[in-house]
Amino acid sequence: MGRQSMQRRFLLLALLPLAACAELRAPRRPIPPPPGLLAGPDQGRQAIRELDAAFRNGAAALRGHPDRMARAAAILEWLCTDLASNPRWNPVSPGVKQAVYTARDEVRNALGIQPEVTGQEAASVMAQVARELADGQEVRAQALLEEAGRFRNGGERVIARLRDPGPLPNSEIALGALAQEVARLDSVNGWVVQPAADPSLTGTRG
Repeated sequence: MGRQSMQRRFLLLALLPLAACAELRAPRRPIPPPPGLLAGPDQGRQAIRELDAAFRNGAAALRGHPDRMARAAAILEWLCTDLASNPRWNPVSPGVKQAVYTARDEVRNALGIQPEVTGQEAASVMAQVARELADGQEVRAQALLEEAGRFRNGGERVIARLRDPGPLPNSEIALGALAQEVARLDSVNGWVVQPAADPSLTGTRG
Protein backbone atom coordinates (compact mmCIF):
# COMPACT_ATOMS: atom_id res chain seq x y z
CA MET A 1 0.00 0.00 0.00
CA GLY A 2 1.42 3.43 -0.98
CA ARG A 3 2.12 6.16 1.53
CA GLN A 4 -0.65 8.39 0.15
CA SER A 5 -3.20 5.56 0.33
CA MET A 6 -2.22 4.85 3.93
CA GLN A 7 -2.55 8.52 4.83
CA ARG A 8 -6.03 8.69 3.30
CA ARG A 9 -7.04 5.55 5.20
CA PHE A 10 -5.81 6.91 8.53
CA LEU A 11 -7.60 10.20 7.85
CA LEU A 12 -10.90 8.39 7.20
CA LEU A 13 -10.50 6.33 10.37
CA ALA A 14 -9.82 9.48 12.35
CA LEU A 15 -12.94 11.16 10.98
CA LEU A 16 -15.29 8.26 11.84
CA PRO A 17 -15.57 9.10 15.57
CA LEU A 18 -16.17 12.75 14.68
CA ALA A 19 -19.03 11.77 12.36
CA ALA A 20 -20.53 9.54 15.04
CA CYS A 21 -20.33 12.34 17.61
CA ALA A 22 -21.96 14.76 15.17
CA GLU A 23 -24.81 12.32 14.65
CA LEU A 24 -25.32 11.99 18.40
CA ARG A 25 -25.33 15.78 18.79
CA ALA A 26 -27.86 16.26 15.99
CA PRO A 27 -31.28 17.22 17.44
CA ARG A 28 -34.08 14.71 17.10
CA ARG A 29 -36.71 15.90 14.67
CA PRO A 30 -40.42 15.14 15.13
CA ILE A 31 -41.94 13.18 12.26
CA PRO A 32 -45.34 14.47 11.07
CA PRO A 33 -48.26 12.04 10.82
CA PRO A 34 -49.48 10.87 7.40
CA PRO A 35 -51.53 13.52 5.60
CA GLY A 36 -55.11 13.74 6.85
CA LEU A 37 -54.63 11.32 9.74
CA LEU A 38 -54.56 13.89 12.56
CA ALA A 39 -55.68 17.41 11.88
CA GLY A 40 -55.82 18.98 15.35
CA PRO A 41 -53.49 21.72 16.58
CA ASP A 42 -51.86 19.29 19.03
CA GLN A 43 -51.59 16.06 17.09
CA GLY A 44 -49.80 14.17 19.84
CA ARG A 45 -52.52 14.77 22.40
CA GLN A 46 -55.21 14.07 19.82
CA ALA A 47 -53.56 10.72 19.10
CA ILE A 48 -53.43 9.82 22.79
CA ARG A 49 -57.09 10.73 23.35
CA GLU A 50 -58.26 8.77 20.31
CA LEU A 51 -56.26 5.68 21.16
CA ASP A 52 -57.31 5.68 24.81
CA ALA A 53 -60.97 5.78 23.74
CA ALA A 54 -60.50 3.29 20.90
CA PHE A 55 -58.87 0.54 22.96
CA ARG A 56 -60.96 1.02 26.09
CA ASN A 57 -63.23 -1.83 27.23
CA GLY A 58 -61.37 -4.44 25.23
CA ALA A 59 -61.29 -2.31 22.07
CA ALA A 60 -65.07 -2.62 21.84
CA ALA A 61 -65.29 0.51 19.68
CA LEU A 62 -63.11 -1.11 17.01
CA ARG A 63 -64.65 -4.55 16.59
CA GLY A 64 -66.70 -4.86 13.45
CA HIS A 65 -65.29 -1.58 12.13
CA PRO A 66 -62.19 -2.34 10.04
CA ASP A 67 -61.79 1.31 9.05
CA ARG A 68 -61.57 2.36 12.70
CA MET A 69 -59.11 -0.42 13.48
CA ALA A 70 -56.91 0.58 10.54
CA ARG A 71 -57.02 4.20 11.68
CA ALA A 72 -56.15 3.22 15.25
CA ALA A 73 -53.22 1.12 13.98
CA ALA A 74 -51.98 4.05 11.88
CA ILE A 75 -52.22 6.49 14.79
CA LEU A 76 -50.47 4.05 17.13
CA GLU A 77 -47.61 3.56 14.66
CA TRP A 78 -47.16 7.31 14.30
CA LEU A 79 -47.44 7.95 18.03
CA CYS A 80 -44.65 5.46 18.73
CA THR A 81 -42.35 7.28 16.32
CA ASP A 82 -43.29 10.58 17.97
CA LEU A 83 -42.68 9.25 21.48
CA ALA A 84 -39.23 8.13 20.37
CA SER A 85 -38.21 11.18 18.34
CA ASN A 86 -40.01 14.22 19.76
CA PRO A 87 -38.29 15.84 22.78
CA ARG A 88 -41.64 17.08 24.08
CA TRP A 89 -42.28 13.57 25.45
CA ASN A 90 -39.03 13.37 27.43
CA PRO A 91 -40.86 13.78 30.79
CA VAL A 92 -43.02 10.71 30.09
CA SER A 93 -41.93 7.70 32.10
CA PRO A 94 -39.73 5.28 30.10
CA GLY A 95 -41.84 2.44 31.48
CA VAL A 96 -45.01 3.95 30.05
CA LYS A 97 -43.30 4.51 26.70
CA GLN A 98 -42.14 0.90 26.63
CA ALA A 99 -45.68 -0.26 27.37
CA VAL A 100 -46.93 1.70 24.35
CA TYR A 101 -44.25 0.13 22.15
CA THR A 102 -45.42 -3.27 23.40
CA ALA A 103 -48.98 -2.32 22.47
CA ARG A 104 -47.81 -1.48 18.96
CA ASP A 105 -46.16 -4.90 18.70
CA GLU A 106 -49.39 -6.52 19.87
CA VAL A 107 -51.36 -4.76 17.14
CA ARG A 108 -48.73 -5.59 14.54
CA ASN A 109 -48.88 -9.24 15.49
CA ALA A 110 -52.68 -9.21 15.27
CA LEU A 111 -52.62 -7.67 11.79
CA GLY A 112 -49.56 -9.51 10.49
CA ILE A 113 -47.34 -6.46 9.98
CA GLN A 114 -43.73 -7.57 9.59
CA PRO A 115 -41.44 -6.42 12.43
CA GLU A 116 -38.90 -4.86 10.06
CA VAL A 117 -41.44 -2.36 8.72
CA THR A 118 -40.72 1.16 9.96
CA GLY A 119 -43.33 3.06 11.91
CA GLN A 120 -43.58 5.64 9.13
CA GLU A 121 -44.27 2.97 6.52
CA ALA A 122 -46.86 1.20 8.63
CA ALA A 123 -48.60 4.45 9.57
CA SER A 124 -48.77 5.58 5.94
CA VAL A 125 -50.20 2.31 4.62
CA MET A 126 -52.73 1.87 7.41
CA ALA A 127 -53.89 5.49 7.08
CA GLN A 128 -54.57 4.94 3.38
CA VAL A 129 -56.33 1.65 4.09
CA ALA A 130 -58.49 3.35 6.73
CA ARG A 131 -59.61 5.99 4.23
CA GLU A 132 -60.49 3.42 1.58
CA LEU A 133 -62.45 1.29 4.04
CA ALA A 134 -64.30 4.35 5.37
CA ASP A 135 -65.37 5.06 1.78
CA GLY A 136 -66.54 1.48 1.29
CA GLN A 137 -63.66 0.66 -1.05
CA GLU A 138 -62.62 -2.69 0.39
CA VAL A 139 -61.16 -3.95 -2.90
CA ARG A 140 -58.92 -0.91 -3.15
CA ALA A 141 -57.92 -1.33 0.49
CA GLN A 142 -56.91 -4.93 -0.21
CA ALA A 143 -54.93 -3.82 -3.24
CA LEU A 144 -53.03 -1.29 -1.12
CA LEU A 145 -52.14 -4.00 1.37
CA GLU A 146 -50.98 -6.36 -1.37
CA GLU A 147 -48.92 -3.62 -3.02
CA ALA A 148 -47.26 -2.67 0.26
CA GLY A 149 -45.90 -6.21 0.64
CA ARG A 150 -45.34 -5.72 4.35
CA PHE A 151 -47.87 -8.20 5.71
CA ARG A 152 -47.50 -11.88 6.48
CA ASN A 153 -50.96 -12.61 5.07
CA GLY A 154 -52.75 -11.43 1.95
CA GLY A 155 -54.87 -8.30 1.83
CA GLU A 156 -58.13 -10.18 2.30
CA ARG A 157 -56.86 -11.80 5.47
CA VAL A 158 -55.64 -8.47 6.84
CA ILE A 159 -59.07 -6.92 6.26
CA ALA A 160 -60.61 -9.82 8.18
CA ARG A 161 -58.22 -9.17 11.05
CA LEU A 162 -59.04 -5.47 10.97
CA ARG A 163 -62.68 -6.45 11.34
CA ASP A 164 -61.90 -8.72 14.30
CA PRO A 165 -58.32 -8.36 15.58
CA GLY A 166 -58.89 -10.55 18.61
CA PRO A 167 -58.04 -9.59 22.21
CA LEU A 168 -55.67 -6.65 22.66
CA PRO A 169 -55.19 -6.43 26.44
CA ASN A 170 -51.74 -4.81 26.35
CA SER A 171 -53.02 -2.02 24.13
CA GLU A 172 -55.90 -1.17 26.44
CA ILE A 173 -53.63 -1.07 29.49
CA ALA A 174 -50.74 0.79 27.85
CA LEU A 175 -52.79 3.51 26.18
CA GLY A 176 -54.84 4.07 29.30
CA ALA A 177 -51.60 4.39 31.26
CA LEU A 178 -50.23 6.90 28.74
CA ALA A 179 -53.38 9.03 29.00
CA GLN A 180 -53.07 8.96 32.80
CA GLU A 181 -49.38 9.86 32.63
CA VAL A 182 -50.12 12.90 30.44
CA ALA A 183 -52.88 13.98 32.85
CA ARG A 184 -50.47 13.58 35.79
CA LEU A 185 -47.78 15.67 34.10
CA ASP A 186 -50.39 18.33 33.33
CA SER A 187 -51.47 18.45 36.97
CA VAL A 188 -47.96 19.02 38.34
CA ASN A 189 -46.58 21.14 35.49
CA GLY A 190 -44.28 18.23 34.80
CA TRP A 191 -43.54 19.26 31.24
CA VAL A 192 -41.17 22.02 32.40
CA VAL A 193 -37.69 20.75 33.21
CA GLN A 194 -36.32 22.76 36.09
CA PRO A 195 -32.65 23.84 35.79
CA ALA A 196 -30.20 22.38 38.26
CA ALA A 197 -29.50 24.56 41.30
CA ASP A 198 -26.25 26.53 41.29
CA PRO A 199 -24.21 25.43 44.39
CA SER A 200 -22.71 28.92 44.62
CA LEU A 201 -26.20 30.34 45.20
CA THR A 202 -27.38 27.71 47.69
CA GLY A 203 -24.29 27.64 49.83
CA THR A 204 -23.65 23.95 49.18
CA ARG A 205 -20.38 22.57 47.92
CA GLY A 206 -19.81 19.87 45.36
